[in-house]
Amino acid sequence: MSAIRKQPALPVPPVSADILQQQLEETQRAMQDLVYVISHDLGAPLRAVTGFSAIIQEKYAHVLDDKGRSYLNFISQGGERAQKMLTGLLHYSRVMTQAKPFSFVALSDVMEVVRCDLDAAIIDMHADLHCGLLPVIWGDEEQMRQLFAILIGNALAYRRPGVTPAIDVTAQEIGDCWRIDIRDNGRGIPPAQMEKAFDIFTRLCGDDAPPGIGMGLAVARRIVERHGGAIGILPGGDAGITVVLTLPKGHGESAP
Repeated sequence: MSAIRKQPALPVPPVSADILQQQLEETQRAMQDLVYVISHDLGAPLRAVTGFSAIIQEKYAHVLDDKGRSYLNFISQGGERAQKMLTGLLHYSRVMTQAKPFSFVALSDVMEVVRCDLDAAIIDMHADLHCGLLPVIWGDEEQMRQLFAILIGNALAYRRPGVTPAIDVTAQEIGDCWRIDIRDNGRGIPPAQMEKAFDIFTRLCGDDAPPGIGMGLAVARRIVERHGGAIGILPGGDAGITVVLTLPKGHGESAP
């Protein structure tokens, strides 16, 4: 038997950075489309589950025993939670799929809009929301409003029982970036869990925490990363946390 000759390996042509970037963008678009389809198209059957559960509870609860009513309640609550999770995924995907072109955005004006939107909660809690002078950046104004609404809303929602919320928003110039700190005196987050805070569907508080599905900070990170920045959390000492945003100063002719 003749020996099988090993063929020399053919050289692999190098892949250019432009091609790799194009492949990455195509993969991201495919993932965004997948998330949108899942979150949008699964909404209809979930609405049917929760809707018919409500009908059964209203019209037929009297013929069920306590265990049957309990099971039905579990179905209804599970359907409602799944529907909220799908809505959260839809909001997450919209950061890219419904992004607006970049323009000059005055963050002080953005904060005034957010303050007005949250005015009822601020008054009800007697919260102290102090905002220093914020910079003008190059970005998506609607997403900046969404970002600050998430962060200020979290600081209000995750307050300590019996403690008046105090929120301080400041900005400073660091090299080619703006650093924006949002400091609160709320419940805080255990240091060991801070890295997980920005994961999808992650909630780090106990059973007495306000209702939610753990999507707010994930959406916030996605917005900041789209703007070429970074977001992190620092412990607030005795209580609370400081959310740190780093946003670049630079601007271009169009949004990324």
